[in-house]
Amino acid sequence: MDNTLKIFFLSIVVISSYFYLFEGEDSDKYIDRILEERKVAEKFFKSSSTSPFIGKEFNGLNYFPPDISFKTNAIIVKLEKIDTVMLKTFDNKEVNYLKFAIAKMKLKGEKINLILFKELNDKNNNVFLMFNDQTNGYQTYSGGRYIDLNFKNSKRIEIDFNKAYNPYCEYDIKYTCPIPPKENKISIKILAGEKKYFN
Repeated sequence: MDNTLKIFFLSIVVISSYFYLFEGEDSDKYIDRILEERKVAEKFFKSSSTSPFIGKEFNGLNYFPPDISFKTNAIIVKLEKIDTVMLKTFDNKEVNYLKFAIAKMKLKGEKINLILFKELNDKNNNVFLMFNDQTNGYQTYSGGRYIDLNFKNSKRIEIDFNKAYNPYCEYDIKYTCPIPPKENKISIKILAGEKKYFN
């Protein structure tokens, strides 16, 4: 995963978490916040020197409308042994990640368990969720989507699928992006977050 992209999205996560904790935010304020975060993302992709669109035409990102029902609190079950696993990438390489914990949640009436990963040299509280769902290849990128999370050693964590974003591989095949493991295949449609860029 591209480190610049990760730092950018994690900065949004940290800022958002500081001002809005798990409860107390009404639907209108929530929608306004998500839309504002998307404006920041648009600006980054349009003008940053590390954007995958530098030197190319950028037509704007595509999103599902913000939907607070795709935000949930997950119970974190840390693994007794944090294993290093090799994940395949879209360009037929392999990258190592730490299999860190299981996030157990309920979303749209479904019980979902997803693996959270950490980068090997990450000394902060950053965890990484990559997933596939029933929209892949239709409304969203066929290779799945990512969510960056800030974990503060608690037993619960907010997971907001409205913040799901595409790996850089969706925009340019020169990037190396890990493929979500089969354990992180969600059986429902996640109609939230970023849609595919190319129709």
